[in-house]
Amino acid sequence: MIIQPRFVEFHVHPHRRVWRVYRDGELLSLHCEKDLAVEEARRLARAHAPSRMTIHAPSGRIETEHTYWPDIIAVTNEDVRPGHGTFPS
Repeated sequence: MIIQPRFVEFHVHPHRRVWRVYRDGELLSLHCEKDLAVEEARRLARAHAPSRMTIHAPSGRIETEHTYWPDIIAVTNEDVRPGHGTFPS
């Protein structure tokens, strides 16, 4: 069985003279410049991985989309045997 992760969705939309950042449909912030909105959405998406950040053009079409995955520590049985090594921190 394949388990699909639930992605937190972040969107950057232009609206009149501002750029809006949304998370799962909820307005989070407004920005005067596109670059600042994208920077904020990227920061949030990385912090809430697994997530997807979508940047929209004024026409509404998707300009670009990024997917972020959490950092994963690979641990082998060798690392956690009692008396033989420690769990990585």
